[in-house]
Amino acid sequence: MPICGIVGCTNRPSSQKGISFHKIPTIIKGQGEETQKLSEERRRLWKAAINRKDITSEEKCDRTIVCSKHFVGGIKAYLHDRTSPSWLPTLCLGHSACTPESATSRYRRARQRGEKRKRADAITSLLNLKKSRPESDLKEREHPELQNISTSDGDSFFYAGEGIEQDIQHTASEVQGPTKLTKDIQTLLTINGIENIENDNKARLQESNSRVPFTRQDLYSFEGYEKDPNKVSFYTGLPNLGSLKLVFNLIEAQMSNS
Repeated sequence: MPICGIVGCTNRPSSQKGISFHKIPTIIKGQGEETQKLSEERRRLWKAAINRKDITSEEKCDRTIVCSKHFVGGIKAYLHDRTSPSWLPTLCLGHSACTPESATSRYRRARQRGEKRKRADAITSLLNLKKSRPESDLKEREHPELQNISTSDGDSFFYAGEGIEQDIQHTASEVQGPTKLTKDIQTLLTINGIENIENDNKARLQESNSRVPFTRQDLYSFEGYEKDPNKVSFYTGLPNLGSLKLVFNLIEAQMSNS
């Protein structure tokens, strides 16, 4: 029955409940260069942490196990969680004092450095954005006679204005309220749109009134289909009026007045 490989530890897989055992990590190949380098480093550090002079071969290393009592938090960290204090055994290693605080504090400091780096990157991005705004404002001041006007349909164009104030308050009032030119454009577009809709409705109504109504009586007479040939395919399934006329002639020849 194997026992924990740490010097002085007698835990066995069947000795106590709630204790897990982990083998010395193997070198992972075929999953990328970074994974292989991390696995090589982890195996080397595990062997250094165990520090057993009698384990002289890689075969013995592969059979060596370490119980969870030697890991911060009682569980082994994932391979890519390099800054975790449980990335390798650090507690009660037999050749050093039990100092879980040191590994935990290193992990905490690494996390704090990462958070500070993120905040610094965010501040740098905001400063760069703030610097880029005055450049665009300067271009607008070089040509104050040009203003961008947006129409109601989303199109934009420039027009020359007169007496444009440079103070921020006046600019804000111009942005909040539409200019006279914008109002005129919106009114013109609204009138044109209404006229187009009215003309289209009139044309559709005139076309509908010009059609001869197709009554129920027309459904059973050839004359009804002559008035509106488009109804032939809908009501009979025949392709055109000529086909319907041929069918009428065939049926009429077989019918008697009685």
